[in-house]
Amino acid sequence: MLFNKLKNLEDLVAHNYKLFFLSLIILLYGKTLTYDFVWDDYVLYDDFIQKSFYLLLFSKLDSIYSVHYYPILLISHKIDFLLSNFVFFQQESTSHFIYAHIPHFTNLIIYYIGCIFFYKCSEFFFKDKIICLLLSVIFLVHPIHVNSVAWISGRTDLLSTTFCLVSFYYFLKLIFTQYPRYILISASWYLLAVFSKIVAVNFLFVFIFTFAFFFLNNTTKFNKNFKIFFLSIIFILCVYFFALFNFSQLNNDINSISIIESFQNIKLIPILGSANDSKLL
Repeated sequence: MLFNKLKNLEDLVAHNYKLFFLSLIILLYGKTLTYDFVWDDYVLYDDFIQKSFYLLLFSKLDSIYSVHYYPILLISHKIDFLLSNFVFFQQESTSHFIYAHIPHFTNLIIYYIGCIFFYKCSEFFFKDKIICLLLSVIFLVHPIHVNSVAWISGRTDLLSTTFCLVSFYYFLKLIFTQYPRYILISASWYLLAVFSKIVAVNFLFVFIFTFAFFFLNNTTKFNKNFKIFFLSIIFILCVYFFALFNFSQLNNDINSISIIESFQNIKLIPILGSANDSKLL
């Protein structure tokens, strides 16, 4: 009797986990759809999003201490910008955008996709769907994700992590099926992850340790598929670092002027109204 109930529960989870994740996300983060822009969003949209898609591929000026290159992230915001038909108002006392609903909605969709692929990846390690669901729920409700989901400019980690999870899922498919097409699919998603945020570079070690785990358990063998895959990942990283250090306006600025002069040339951006005007968590 107990076995039958557990079996029915497992079947219920297998068919309804997507709806369950969607309900949880709406419950936890649905209110963010009513949030306004904050100061960092103002800087992002004023400095970058009004550029063309082509220029966004080469936009990397962030701060005088570090170089950030995330064209996929900027393009995602550009798409939001076009969908929302943003109207910018600049007054003497306050500056803000309206129609911030689309960017917040996009964050929720990305997070939803990430949770689904987290669940799918966990199925390769745990055959019990209930355990996979519990792990996915812990991932979904973890407070460390709040800034990335609720803050428009915090989409860097959200987008990069989601792309990494999708890439990891197809990498696991490659391990268990040995179909060569998963090499291209996984590597393509990893490329999007790296060009969303540099932190995705660390995911290379996840691929290595995961392969080592299944290799030592005699689940897979080191054949040409994995040679091609890891060479593809290394090639992607080489392309990224080449772009990072060769397309940067910031490097040229640092080489030509001093740090103090850089501070003097920074464009001051007005803060978005008073602290009471901003809707924060």
